[in-house]
Amino acid sequence: MVPEGPYLVVGLGRAGDAAARGLADRHGPDSVSIWDGLGWRSQRDRARPLLERGIRVAHGGDGIPMLDQSPAPAVLIKSPGLPFDTPLIHAAEQRGIPVLDEAELGWRLDRRPMVAVTGTNGKSTSVELVAAILRADGRSPVVAGNSTFGVPLTEAVDLTGNLIVAEISSFQLEGCPTLRADAGLFTNLGHDHLYRHGSARAYENCKRRLFFREDGPCPVAAIGIDQPAGQSLARDLRASGSRVTTFGLHPEADRRVLKVEASERGSRVVVSEGSGAHTLDVRLSGPYNALNLAGALALADSMGINPEHAASAIEGMAPLPGRFERLPGPRGSEVIVDYAHNPDGVAQMISAGRAELTAKGQGSLRVVMSALTLVGFDQTHAMGRIAAAGADHLVLTTQRWNPEEAAGVLPPGLLEGALSAGAVTPEVETDRRAAIELALGAADEGDLILVLDRGNGGGNLFDDEGRPHRFDDRAEVRAAVDQLNSSN
Repeated sequence: MVPEGPYLVVGLGRAGDAAARGLADRHGPDSVSIWDGLGWRSQRDRARPLLERGIRVAHGGDGIPMLDQSPAPAVLIKSPGLPFDTPLIHAAEQRGIPVLDEAELGWRLDRRPMVAVTGTNGKSTSVELVAAILRADGRSPVVAGNSTFGVPLTEAVDLTGNLIVAEISSFQLEGCPTLRADAGLFTNLGHDHLYRHGSARAYENCKRRLFFREDGPCPVAAIGIDQPAGQSLARDLRASGSRVTTFGLHPEADRRVLKVEASERGSRVVVSEGSGAHTLDVRLSGPYNALNLAGALALADSMGINPEHAASAIEGMAPLPGRFERLPGPRGSEVIVDYAHNPDGVAQMISAGRAELTAKGQGSLRVVMSALTLVGFDQTHAMGRIAAAGADHLVLTTQRWNPEEAAGVLPPGLLEGALSAGAVTPEVETDRRAAIELALGAADEGDLILVLDRGNGGGNLFDDEGRPHRFDDRAEVRAAVDQLNSSN
């Protein structure tokens, strides 16, 4: 049940916008106000339709005066990107005002069953694999949550379907006191978001919130057990009476990835099935995608879905945009654009790229990479070290999504990490477009160029003068390849 308003929504991104619209539809625009601390053009563009509906919108400052408006807010709905130590959120808690994440709001508004996916890497692909399996099983899933390929949970309420398949992040789970999945999938736990959660243990505990609540555990689950966090989660769920199917490379996994081979179509993956094995020819590439499909098969097993139907659905699924997305490069080379944005993701991409080159018997591995400055020195240092240790040519660059960041400066730790590897000497080109052109311009026949950390992100990046420009790595690769080909 959603508490009675008035409501104050904090943050005017996708989630905050959806929450404000959903609450206004149900309780009237007079019951909703929204605050955003940035006031960038994208936020102001989202604000216009809300203002036209009569929703009060404020930008800038710390937002605390919004708590003193009349009538005073009775509930605060937060966007997942804002932590609980945000001054406005902290002040609301001090006054005893309930604080809920947008995901919690959407879950309370929508009483359809929810299948939820969480973990560090592989969430979006796993969500799409699970949705494909459910469609093959005759159901009508709505993809929602933190996925860029679906809608926020509050918006999903109004979409037709008989269940929700949601990507749920640790940022969302911080503000979800009661949300519990009817079926859940845990992919893995890696080095990520420690700047937000403070420690690996706190990060792990946040993920576990999806599976354990006061009213009982998630009844059906698929758990990746290649790390201790997954092993303990599977053990605790089983002890609580949940139906659990495990997956991974671990020898005790119920759905174990036995073999992965590159194929003309994508990959040929052999996964254990009961006492035997099943070979799948899929359009997804890379060992980590083999783990994603093993997780989807494991969840299908736990949900009682026919394994043949599940396998057929997976074989028919196309790769997601910006997730190991292949593009032709210049002079017979190939480019892969991927969202790898943390140490584990970078390591997986380096490993997958190196395996492809080894199988071909030729070519160099070239990597273009950056990191968000907010993730902190330790994470960017690890990313730089891993990339430099595995690449033949490394170009370090930026993705300046916040105009308040210093222009022309690498994220702290990235270069230091790359140099600490004692392997390839990185090139530094802080202009992201020029960095992509640099790597492509050096490519020869058979080379593989990895452009990492943004994937299908096509939002604004800010130039040295603080002006926003739409930037899509895939579009930049295509333009650079066209220019190189035309000049040859």
